[in-house]
Amino acid sequence: MGVLDTLRVVLGLILHPGDPALGALITGEGALVTALGVATIGWASISLGHGGVLLINRVRGVRMIVAGLLGLVSVVVLRVVEALVTWVVATLATGRVIPAEEMVVLFLLAMAPHAFAAFTFLPHLGLFLGRALEAWSFIVIFLLLAGLYDIGVGYALAVTASGWLAMHLLSRALAAPIGWVASRLWSIASGQPVIVTSRDILAGTPFIPVNAVLGEDAR
Repeated sequence: MGVLDTLRVVLGLILHPGDPALGALITGEGALVTALGVATIGWASISLGHGGVLLINRVRGVRMIVAGLLGLVSVVVLRVVEALVTWVVATLATGRVIPAEEMVVLFLLAMAPHAFAAFTFLPHLGLFLGRALEAWSFIVIFLLLAGLYDIGVGYALAVTASGWLAMHLLSRALAAPIGWVASRLWSIASGQPVIVTSRDILAGTPFIPVNAVLGEDAR
């Protein structure tokens, strides 16, 4: 099954949770490569959405590139943490060691709903859409766990929620420290002070210094 066909099947899981193709998606030949293709579409769409938000807020040039890269890296790191916690809890819930590669494939496939993340730049609707896509991704993980490992709805929900909770707790706990470290590294490397403006807050990148053109906004 190709990348686009796999994307279609995963997106349709919410309507057809018992799709017989589920097993092949995770354990079939070339499943990892195909899942990586699906996730790449999701990551690219997320990057486009972030880029749109930055452009709307007139964040361009080096600041836009750095902000986009940091945003994408943070998404990947948090997903890795979520997958790791989910893998550990799923192993305990099933009483057997689930192959790590299967969990990697599962979480790569769960990026499928984010194929629509490019539209999160839309004012007013973007935040709602982003949360809806996160919820959709959560449901995909839940359905895949419940359908593939036969651990029951309750266990599958608990396993999925454990990874989701760990990801969000880590995100909140590390937001300030990472912002501070990034600010210090930027200031040391560039010699420029870090200036926080309303535009930076809207862009979600307060640790990237404002250039001279935007300096007026800092007042």
